[in-house]
Amino acid sequence: MGMHWGGPKGLTPVTDIVGGALFGIGLAISGYFPGSIWMALGEGRRDAVFALAGAILGAATWTALYQTPVGLWMHNVIDLGPPKILLWNAKPPYIMGISPPLALFGIAWSTA
Repeated sequence: MGMHWGGPKGLTPVTDIVGGALFGIGLAISGYFPGSIWMALGEGRRDAVFALAGAILGAATWTALYQTPVGLWMHNVIDLGPPKILLWNAKPPYIMGISPPLALFGIAWSTA
């Protein structure tokens, strides 16, 4: 079973919520984001070693679970297909019927 790299990722709300909750719990327990673990290790913080071990264990657990029937079920059966953000009659590059320059201007203006 190989990994898939092409095409849009399917929408999997159940697994996204469970995975996000587990990721958030790991962040709360360790106090580190994945990138900040490496900075803490560079500073010589010993607790970052345990955070790195937890991150590796979590990634290895999903890698092992993905190959099982449960992992394949979570990936394939719960998949709702790619999210649809384009309007039915809109032509690319119009997203939700708005041209990208206008959308970027609106975002920039709203955050100013």
